[in-house]
Amino acid sequence: MICARFESSLVGFLIGLSIAGGSGYYYLLDEYHTASNLLLSSVEELQKSTSKVHDYAQKIERVEDELKALQESAATTDQVKELRSEVRKLYDGLDQQNLELKAVVWNLEQDIHSLLNGNQKNS
Repeated sequence: MICARFESSLVGFLIGLSIAGGSGYYYLLDEYHTASNLLLSSVEELQKSTSKVHDYAQKIERVEDELKALQESAATTDQVKELRSEVRKLYDGLDQQNLELKAVVWNLEQDIHSLLNGNQKNS
């Protein structure tokens, strides 16, 4: 009888041990899955952030290239001053030609006026 009690105690102990071990294993497995899912979501967020940073870096490179192209095609202050002086020279030349043309037209008007007055006196 003692032997039967011992055997039943041993069987009960082993069953309890198996249940406790299985419960512990299930708990550890559940924690492992939870940690894995958290790690996976963190990796996905990191990948999205990395992609955004990469996109921003490409945008910055494009803006830098556009800025460099604009700087190369933009006129310098000296070029603007030189162009301004050339335009002033052109305007001065045009004004001079305009004055000369006005003088010629005025002389023609005077000649026509004197011819018309001379013809009227002769008639």
